[in-house]
Amino acid sequence: MELLRRALLIGSLLPGLWLFRLAPLDPLVSLVPVDFGARQARERAALDDRASEAQRRQAELPLSVYIEELLQYNVFSAVGPDWERLLAEVDARTGPDARPVFLRADVEPMVDAGDRLAAGGGTTFISLSRPGGDVHYQVVRHVWTRRDFDAPAGFRGASPPPPGLLYPFRLAGLAAVAAGLLFFFLLPARPAAGARSRRPAIDSAALGAGLAAFALPLVMVGGSIQALTRAPWLTSAAWLAAFVCLHRFAAPARHAPDPPVASSPASRMLFIREGLVFLVMAFGPVVFLASMSLVLWDR
Repeated sequence: MELLRRALLIGSLLPGLWLFRLAPLDPLVSLVPVDFGARQARERAALDDRASEAQRRQAELPLSVYIEELLQYNVFSAVGPDWERLLAEVDARTGPDARPVFLRADVEPMVDAGDRLAAGGGTTFISLSRPGGDVHYQVVRHVWTRRDFDAPAGFRGASPPPPGLLYPFRLAGLAAVAAGLLFFFLLPARPAAGARSRRPAIDSAALGAGLAAFALPLVMVGGSIQALTRAPWLTSAAWLAAFVCLHRFAAPARHAPDPPVASSPASRMLFIREGLVFLVMAFGPVVFLASMSLVLWDR
C-alpha cells in the first residue's frame, strides 16, 4: 500500500506540473479602443514648419474622411448584442493606459471577424455604432511559436498575453496536484511487513528535489512542450536527476508489498513486476500527456 500511495502521488504531481506550464500557443487576438479624433488632434498639434503638405492636409480633414482614409476599407462593422457586450467588456478592462485586451481568436463573436482579420494581414478595425457616434477598436492577431521560448529567458515573444491565456491549463494542473495530495493523505500508510523504519525527512527531501528537477526546464524555457523542443539537453539532464530522486522517494526495496529475497529467484521476479507497475503508475501519465501535447501543440 505504501508503494501505491507514493506512485499515485508522483503520477499526479508530474502531470500537474506539466499542465501548469503547458503553452499550446493557440492564436490570440488583442483589442484596444482607438480614438481617431484624439489621434488627429495630436497630429494637428504636432504640425510645424517642417510638416509636409500631405501631413497638413490629413490633419485638417473632416474626421469622417480622416477615419475613412486611415482604415482603407479594412474595417468590420460589428452589429448585435454579443458585440456590444464584448466591446463594453473591452472598454472596462482597457483602463486609462489603453492596455490591449487579449481573447482567443475562436470565441464568439470574435470568430465572425476572422475573414476580415485574415484579409487585413492580421490587423483590422472593428466599428460599432453607438448613440454618440461610431467607436473603433484595433484588432491584432498574435501567433507565437517555439522560437519565442529560450532558456533561461523563458517566453520572450512580442506582446505577451496574460499568463492565464498563455498557460490555459493551469487550473487543471493545480487540480491534478491537489488530487495527488488528497490520495496520498487519505490512503492509509501501511509499510510492507519487515520494512525498515521510514526516514520522512530524507524521503521529503528526495520528493522535493525530484519535483524541482522536473520543473526546472519547464520554468527556465517557459513552457512544457518547449522544454523538450528548445532545450532537450537541459530537459534530459534535469529529468534524469528527477527520476533518480523520485525513485529514491518511492524506495521500492522498502515499500514494495513483496520485498526481494536474495535467495529466491521467484521473489526477485515478483519484485521486478511490482517495480514495473510502479513505473507505469508513477511516470506513465506524464509520458502519455507529454506525447499527446507534442502531437497536438508542437508549433
